[in-house]
Amino acid sequence: MKTTILGIASVAFLWSSGAAAAPGDPFPTCADAGNYGYNTVRYFVSSLYNRANCDRDAASDNEEMLTDLIPTYLADIARRSTPEKSACMLQGSNEGWLETMENEYADCEKVADFGAIQERLLGQVVGSLLGAFYGVALFPSVSHVSYYFGYPYSTMALTGTFVDCEAAIVSAASGVPEALVNTLVATACQ
Repeated sequence: MKTTILGIASVAFLWSSGAAAAPGDPFPTCADAGNYGYNTVRYFVSSLYNRANCDRDAASDNEEMLTDLIPTYLADIARRSTPEKSACMLQGSNEGWLETMENEYADCEKVADFGAIQERLLGQVVGSLLGAFYGVALFPSVSHVSYYFGYPYSTMALTGTFVDCEAAIVSAASGVPEALVNTLVATACQ
């Protein structure tokens, strides 16, 4: 009897969560979208750092490639979902990218130029995500940018200057309203 009730409850749960997704929407829930962004970014970022094998030149090439490709790829998938779920995907992607980058740098910390993440790279990462997701995710106010890009930036080991971070964000997020870009700069740059 318990197995039957559990089976009925499971089917009802799956049906109700699946019913929440619009036809063609790849994500039944906001949590699913956030997890997809988080896990996808972690996979690609980790793979490319592992391939670089603590070689600074190879890592730099991979970092450039990642910020050019991954945000666009994720935003294209997010376009098939709702703005709210797209914002969840953005938030998960940002968190996954920064966590993975911190972990990969820590793995290579004994190698020259891997002691700390460059402010310029941090700006490039968050700026490219903002630029790709603007118009896809829900950005009605600057408070949303602060929320979606929330991360303990002050705990990150960074090198470079505030100006390096700011310039990278402004460049990567061209076309995004100035108020949103300024909020991201104030949120991420140290």
